[in-house]
Amino acid sequence: MNGFYFVLMLTGAVISTALFAARLKKGGKRHALLAAVCACLLGAVGAKALYFLLVLAHDWPSYGLRGLFLFDYYRFSFFGGCLGAVLGVMLYARLAGLDKLAFLDAFAPAGALMLAFARASEYFLDGVNIPGEEMENPLFQRFPFAVINEWEEWYAALFMAAAALALAVCLAGLISKKESRVPGLRMQRTVFYLCLPQVFLESLRSESIKWGFVRAEQVLCAVCMLFVLISLCRAARGMGFWKTYWPVAVDLLCVIVMVGVEFNLDKVFVDVSATVDYAVMWLALLVIAGCECYCVRRRLAKAS
Repeated sequence: MNGFYFVLMLTGAVISTALFAARLKKGGKRHALLAAVCACLLGAVGAKALYFLLVLAHDWPSYGLRGLFLFDYYRFSFFGGCLGAVLGVMLYARLAGLDKLAFLDAFAPAGALMLAFARASEYFLDGVNIPGEEMENPLFQRFPFAVINEWEEWYAALFMAAAALALAVCLAGLISKKESRVPGLRMQRTVFYLCLPQVFLESLRSESIKWGFVRAEQVLCAVCMLFVLISLCRAARGMGFWKTYWPVAVDLLCVIVMVGVEFNLDKVFVDVSATVDYAVMWLALLVIAGCECYCVRRRLAKAS
């Protein structure tokens, strides 16, 4: 593994912690630093543990428990690392007797920034987070749109797209003020919009954690978005079950559509191009985003 990977990750950790501290009030530097330590420790544990669980059926016959101590760079779950980091921040807030939701809201943009650094760092991991097919358009055969391998073949730099989108989520979290009216809402929206484009990007990857044609981290992102929508809808209960939860039903229908897209990409039951398949996937993702925006407006209106 290239040492530059760790240098960029460390740089991201320092900058993200500084941003976190700046967003906190009393004792910001101390709380941000200690929370960052917890996030790093639990992030590392989460990345390894979740990978182990996701590939348990495949790796257990060969490695058994020894699989927990195999540290090849591809034997970690990015989703697990993010989940562990958030749990680390929550654990610190609890131990320090802080308001958990307010602490998570302050952490949200900093967490998105760290995720952007983590994705950009994948540049230094050979063959990680790139698609299976070559980039054919000469206009994009250059960094940061693509990377070239030893055979002078260009492949889209999916990690840079993920980093740019995470940075956009960070900036949105810093600029938007309306979420501050509802404790925890900024964190929920940050998680949602980090997961949303990853459903698409994960589908393009040549190497990912798979169960057959099912990509595990793609499923986890979809589940995460579902939980956010359920949480937002629960806050609006009292309107009747259907009026309260219809966005969740729409989300589930869109997930079924995206499962069909993935199935078609793998087996080609409907003879259409990959571009059409991905256009359908993006349409479904935009509908899900529309449901989230509606739920947020409804939540903010109730908080007024």
